[in-house]
Amino acid sequence: MVFLYLFLGIACLWDYSYRRIPNFLQMTVFGFGILNSYMQGSWISVVRYLLTVFFVVAGLYVFFKLGMIGGGDVKLMAISSGFFEGRKALLYVFFCFVAGAVFAIIKMIADKNIHERGRYLWRYLKNSSEDLLRRRAGPSLYIRDREAKIKSGIAMSGPMLISALLFWGGAY
Repeated sequence: MVFLYLFLGIACLWDYSYRRIPNFLQMTVFGFGILNSYMQGSWISVVRYLLTVFFVVAGLYVFFKLGMIGGGDVKLMAISSGFFEGRKALLYVFFCFVAGAVFAIIKMIADKNIHERGRYLWRYLKNSSEDLLRRRAGPSLYIRDREAKIKSGIAMSGPMLISALLFWGGAY
């Protein structure tokens, strides 16, 4: 598990510096996850790890397609959730989003745009639900422009590290 914390820390540095998480870092964590699983319980543990990764990706896919979470964030969250077994993997993902929500609120307070972001979310939900009810089209991307997405979004690697450290500290 120490390996996971180390690489989540490196991912944070990279994500907060460049607003992306490199694939080579994620593949390293993924490879170590498979190796770690095998060493802890042979091929059954490897299958469990891969299934956890698959189900987290499947669960977050809709949010990725809507542009609400980045692809690198989905991959890193899925790969790192495989280090936790069963219910703890769900708690890890849950606490990632709780920490992310806290980061987002702090960012909106610092940027003094809580009302603006709230109105944007409300308009997005209203327009998307109207489009779905009228069967015009599926929901559109939450934010289309990459610059605006970076400006208004948060890097999820920090909340992932916090969630993992909460596990280490015995919070779940």
